[in-house]
Order: sequence, then C-alpha cells, then structure tokens
Amino acid sequence: MEYLILLIIGVSLGYYYAISANKKTCEENDMATVILIHEIRSQLTGLKWIFNLFSEKNMVATVDEDSKKLIEEGDKKIASALEIVNDTFNIVKLGERSSFKPEKNNLETIVKKCIEEYKIHANQRNVTIKMSVVGNLSEIVFDKLKMTQVLKNIIGNAIKYSNISGEVNIALERLETLIRIIVTDNGIGIPADDQPKLFTKFFRAKNAENLSGSGLGLYIARDLIARHGGRIEVESTEGNGSRFTITFPIK
Repeated sequence: MEYLILLIIGVSLGYYYAISANKKTCEENDMATVILIHEIRSQLTGLKWIFNLFSEKNMVATVDEDSKKLIEEGDKKIASALEIVNDTFNIVKLGERSSFKPEKNNLETIVKKCIEEYKIHANQRNVTIKMSVVGNLSEIVFDKLKMTQVLKNIIGNAIKYSNISGEVNIALERLETLIRIIVTDNGIGIPADDQPKLFTKFFRAKNAENLSGSGLGLYIARDLIARHGGRIEVESTEGNGSRFTITFPIK
C-alpha cells in the first residue's frame, strides 16, 4: 500500500513539474493533465472511502495491533496523497494560465459556504468556528472561484492546525478602500524561522511535518490573492496559534 501511495504522489508531482517547465506544453496539455489528475483523485477517493468504511463498521477492532497500525498509517498516507493531488489540480485549473473573471459577489455568503464545507472536519476536532462581519459585503468585485479556493485553504488550515477543542475566528471587514479578512486560530503556530518561507512552493513548517499536507495550499492562495491586487500576511507564535490577514482593494 505504501509503495502504491508513493507511486501516485510521484506521478502527480512529476506531471506538475512537467507542465510547469514549458509554457507551450502547458497550454497544449492543460486539458489532458486535468483529466489525468481527476482520474488519480477519483482512485484515491475510492481508497479513502474503503479505509473510512473500516472505521465506520468498527472492523479495525477485529484485527491485531500491527494490522491496526498499518490501516491507520495507510489512511494517513491516502489523505496526504489526496491533498497533494487536489492542490496540484488547483494549480493547473486555477493557476496563472486560467482566466480571471472578477464580478460582483457577496463575500459573506462565500465565507459561510466555506465554513459549512468544513463543518464536519471542525466537529471531528471539536473546533468552534466564529464569524464577525463589519460593513456591507454584498457588492464586492472578485473572482468567485479563485477567492473560494483562497478561503478554503486558509480556513481549512486554521481548523487542521488548531488544537482539539480549539477556536477559529473569521473577521470580515469592509474599510474605505479595501476588504480585510482575518482568520485566527489558537493552534500549533508557526516557528519564527519558518515564517519567511511559508508561502513558497512545497514548503512545510517543521512542526507540521507529521500532519498531512502538500506545501502548495498557501502558495496557491498567495498567487490568487495577488491576482486580485491584494496580499496575505501572517503573524504567528509557535504553540500559540496563527493569524492570517488577507487584504484586497475594493473595485
């Protein structure tokens, strides 16, 4: 199983590097790459479902301790592989080659949908999510698909890296000339010497290496917010949580 997961990850990353190396090749093969990644993702999702079935039907309790550890490890590796494939897919589909379609949207509605999508994961970790809103966010111009991806990355990370029974706070503010989104958690935080590299491709903080992740999520988020003329900043203390601030201009 471990060799299978490593093979799938290798194929995904290999295709990512291949399509990144040559712009003309990227343009010619985008559709084929999207289809390939979609198929890999479908197979991994099927494997994940099988492992979840073991847990739901309490089958793990019927096997010996060594087998139980293998099942748990396999489940973690599949989750990690899925995250890598999903982030690679997003780079291809939402990256610099894809069209940018800013239009009027309701930012509050988008954030609420992201929160709803992560509700099950938050409940599993007993993490409370709170949201506050200042100002009218119903007529804000942004690319809905890309902004949703940014918010999923930031909110999903806040939940994942929160402590059990922790809290995630999302503050939305409309100021005179810009929109500000602040996502705060009280989780593991980020080591100070890792913070300057946090938004680089494939980088993972050393205190997060035992958690699933691709090192692409924040890289994607920063790139997509930059296309909105905005930026993402982080303030964090290891062991005391993180605060991510997204700002972009009102148009």
